[in-house]
Order: sequence, then C-alpha cells, then structure tokens
Amino acid sequence: MITLLNGEQWNEKDILKEMVNDSFYYGHLGKNALSSSALKKLIESPKSYQKSLNFSSNSQPLRDGRLTHLAVLEEHRLSDLVIVNGTKAVKAFKDATEKYGEEMVYTQAELDNAYWIAKAIKNCDSASDLLKGCTFEEPAIKMVNGIAVRGKADARKGRTIIDLKTTSGGLDKFKWSAKNFSYDL
Repeated sequence: MITLLNGEQWNEKDILKEMVNDSFYYGHLGKNALSSSALKKLIESPKSYQKSLNFSSNSQPLRDGRLTHLAVLEEHRLSDLVIVNGTKAVKAFKDATEKYGEEMVYTQAELDNAYWIAKAIKNCDSASDLLKGCTFEEPAIKMVNGIAVRGKADARKGRTIIDLKTTSGGLDKFKWSAKNFSYDL
C-alpha cells in the first residue's frame, strides 16, 4: 500500500498505472510524494522545498534538458510542442507561452540544439546500443521510512537504469555537476 503525503492510500499497481500520465505524476504526485527533485530542495532547506511546491523553475538549463530528453527518448512527443521562430523575446513566443504554458513553447534554436545532441547520441554506437530495447519513462513508487517516494527511469533495460543528463563544459564539469546537483539522489 502506498500512502501519499496527503493521506491518500493507493494500491501500488493502481498508482503505477496513473503515474504514466504526466499531469498526475508531476501535478498530484508532485505535491503528495517526494522525488529526487523534492529531496534536493529538502537538503537545501525545508523553506526551499515548500517554495518549490508552488513555483516551477524554467531556467535555460532545465528547458534544454527537458527538450533534449524528448528529442532522445520520446521523439514522438516533440510534435505536441509549439515551436516559434526568433528568440524568447519576440511577441509570438510570449503569446504562445501565455496560451500554451512555458513548458510547451520553445524556440527553433532550442529545438535545433536538442536535435544535434540527439543525433550525436544516435550516432554514438555505445550510446545507441545501450538505448536499444529499453523501456522509457518507467515510473516507480515505494514507501521509504513511511514516506512515498516516486521516480521515473528515463530508460531501463533489464536491471540497468539510464538517466539522461545534459551538461555544459564537457566531462570535466560533469563530475562537478553530478556532485553539486545531487545526481546520486
């Protein structure tokens, strides 16, 4: 049995079926179960965690990571996005963001960058072989010390879990990013 932070109780199989839906996973469970992102905020401070419940960060690195994730692992979902020519400062971008939401609207330059990264991964034999035969966006939820903790594996093949990360500055900076952004969570 899974008991959420709001007291709701779910059969694990039933909640896993619901977790495939992004609005449930990020919306309802975003407020009622912990995740690696929530744990990072708790490590920072309880106040940071509380603030994160009502505030969506849309920084450029997060936007780039989200779009790259889609381009590499869920390319079929790219057609759901609104792509605008020009910069984020143009009226068309601002209007589209107001109409569709900031997580649905990207510039053509942002999309092009994600495509280049996806192409590089697909052209890398070891990376593309690793992704062949994987299941993508596989949800999981468990009770940990009496608290519901959720997650989604970007990709899973057998007992191997793949978490796609983007970073700037190459491999030298990745070690720093892994430590400072608590990738171990």
